[in-house]
Amino acid sequence: MNDKNLSRFDSGDMTPAPLRNGHASNRMNGSAHHGGGSSGSSSEANAGIDVAEILDMLRRGKWIIAATTIVVVALVGAYTYTVDPVYEAKSIVKIDLGAQSGPGGMGAFGQQRDLASEVGVLQYSAELASRVVAELRATESALEEKGKFPLLYGEDGQARSTNEVMSHMMQRVSFVPMQSQSMIQFTVESGVPEEASTVANLYSSQYEIFSREKARASVTAARDFLETQAEKRREEIRELEQQWETFAQNNQVVTQGIGGERLVAEYTELTARRDALRFELEQEEEALRLLRDQLAQFEPGLRETVQQEQEASGLRSEISVLERKIGEMRAEAAQYYVANDGLEGDTDRIETEFPQLADLLERINGLEKRKRSLTNQLVAEATQSSGLPGATAGNDSQMGTSALNRIMQLKTRITEQEIRIGQIEAQIAGLESAIQSYEPRLNRIPQQTIQREQIDRKLQQAERFYQSITSELQKTIIAEESELGYVETVRKAFVPSIPVKPNVQQNLLLGLLLGVGFGIGLAFLRLASNSRIYRPDDLLRNGYRVTGVVPKMDNEIKKEFRGRDTVEIEGHELSTRLLPILSPWSPVTENYRLIRTNMQYAGSGQSYGEPPQTILVTSPEPGDGKTTTAINLALTFVLSGKKVLLIDADMRRPTAHKLLGMERSPGLAEMLRGDDKVQVVRRTYVDGLYFVPAGKAEDPPTEALDSVRMDKLIELGKSRCDIVIIDTPPVLAASDPLVLAPRADATLVVTSANSTDVDSLDLTRDMLEGVGVSISGVIFNRFDDAKASGSNYKYGYYHSDNYRMVS
Repeated sequence: MNDKNLSRFDSGDMTPAPLRNGHASNRMNGSAHHGGGSSGSSSEANAGIDVAEILDMLRRGKWIIAATTIVVVALVGAYTYTVDPVYEAKSIVKIDLGAQSGPGGMGAFGQQRDLASEVGVLQYSAELASRVVAELRATESALEEKGKFPLLYGEDGQARSTNEVMSHMMQRVSFVPMQSQSMIQFTVESGVPEEASTVANLYSSQYEIFSREKARASVTAARDFLETQAEKRREEIRELEQQWETFAQNNQVVTQGIGGERLVAEYTELTARRDALRFELEQEEEALRLLRDQLAQFEPGLRETVQQEQEASGLRSEISVLERKIGEMRAEAAQYYVANDGLEGDTDRIETEFPQLADLLERINGLEKRKRSLTNQLVAEATQSSGLPGATAGNDSQMGTSALNRIMQLKTRITEQEIRIGQIEAQIAGLESAIQSYEPRLNRIPQQTIQREQIDRKLQQAERFYQSITSELQKTIIAEESELGYVETVRKAFVPSIPVKPNVQQNLLLGLLLGVGFGIGLAFLRLASNSRIYRPDDLLRNGYRVTGVVPKMDNEIKKEFRGRDTVEIEGHELSTRLLPILSPWSPVTENYRLIRTNMQYAGSGQSYGEPPQTILVTSPEPGDGKTTTAINLALTFVLSGKKVLLIDADMRRPTAHKLLGMERSPGLAEMLRGDDKVQVVRRTYVDGLYFVPAGKAEDPPTEALDSVRMDKLIELGKSRCDIVIIDTPPVLAASDPLVLAPRADATLVVTSANSTDVDSLDLTRDMLEGVGVSISGVIFNRFDDAKASGSNYKYGYYHSDNYRMVS
């Protein structure tokens, strides 16, 4: 190759445009942003995700978040507006906790009430529930509207049995105690508003009747008992009067004096006391029977509930033990993973190299299966127990305990009653023994006197008993008639007009929150799996040196040139992207200046202030803006007083000649083919900038670039110019950069924001290192500083826009 191809670097054969000082005009507008040209602080780069970075990730994933939110809200809305509505009706009753039942207010059948016990009765009383079902059927029959109350019918339209209706009804009814007001609230849910209000009102009214009957039950039992005893005493008096009349007619009365009469009187008195105790014993035994009947009503349902709770508690304990064992075994497995990197999840390696770990994982899986089985069983039992009368999510435990306390009270009273009966029986036995001791002495008294005294005493005793029983019977009748119960309905349920489920506003709000939450999760997952480079910080975190950051030019071009692609300068069409000469005060130009400054550090063996003489510019993939970057970097060096040779070595898809408004041929391709007659080095319209266009390649250019002619071109360029900049194809698109990179002092890789991914950049680095070349720096191109939330580079861009030269 002859030197004449470079002999005209300073000749005037080609007429350059008058851009003597690198200015196309004296424009003062544009903003000169400071841009991060340095690698930045490593501590800042590795400080972790801060709030600003999170906001930036949310901004980048805004469409994912918006789409997910819309989908979730739409699904929730579809469910909300298609699900059957549920209506709720409430009635309230007041409980007179101070009311007493029984003769005289207290006594054998008297008891003090508490609100929790009453709720327990409501929950577990099958009799009360059956009454409500019967009244509900009667109400439907009276209305003559079959099907008005769906609770009474199954899905097939057939009438349900009473037990089935009770089971379904109690799942919809809840009883809420209002302790401070001594009230109980009945809450009924149904898909039919009329059914909800009817069941609530029937439950409160039937409970009122039920409580009145229970309150009168002990009084009624006492009245029946007293009436029976009164009738017995009347019959006994009639018999004794008949005996006295017969005795007076058929026998002569013989009086044995004061001593005999006293003995007979004592004997008769003991007999009367024994008879009185026998009467009292019958009363106490009747009271004991009533208490046992009350206990029998409570025990079956509570026994089943307590048994289910014990079974559930056992299941929960076993699940807890399994969870503890699983945690210990997983901790043991984690020791293997920590000691052996990459072992976790590698099934084949675990089975071949770590049989003990494989056995441990198999046991963990077995315990997990057992835990799932127990959990399903627990859920099934919980679901089954929810069908118990009155069972609700919020008060099962409390009311079960209350009913248990009620049973304990009844058992205590039964025990007390049995002790009282035993005492009476002991007294009767003592009197029997005393009466027997009188018999030998009575044998010495004339039989007629004894008979007369006995009849006399029996008749008097019977009359006194009858009077006592009659008096007590009158009190009992008055108490029974005056007993109105201790339950009063204070508010009846009205027919609801607005459903409580689904709650449209609540569901939509919940759907919105869930949608946003899922959207944020998907966005973070998407961005975490996305290796694209969005900010300079991403390059720093991956170990790359950021030589410079170039903002997007679109806004600047739109503002300065109204969005045109080219601008005519004295008859020549130049690309509007050549901002260093067209808009020297723009923020883009300022950032190219920073790249030029940072190049003082690039290249090996170069001291500060002297940039590498040969700079190769490439990119991982096409479209990253490497050619524009190479030309603008060359222009920036020229504006600093350097003489620059720009070589377009991208002979596959050359574009540099278009940006400079020059011809493609003849150029590098023709020179490398051996045509020494062509003039390939051309002067541009900027003093100090020389350009070798790509030309038109006829064969794959890789072999031609790896030639002595190319080496001579570079060496002659270095001897005549201060800097040689070589624009090459993308590394992943062609092998041309791998041939030229070892010939350069510094290699710059241009990446594009939101386009280049880390994997491509890593592969580019690996390929360059394969030929012994390290990346001198990365230029981050097309960075949108307006969206640079969380970036350490936004500060400079923002403030330099307000720091302009003033005249």
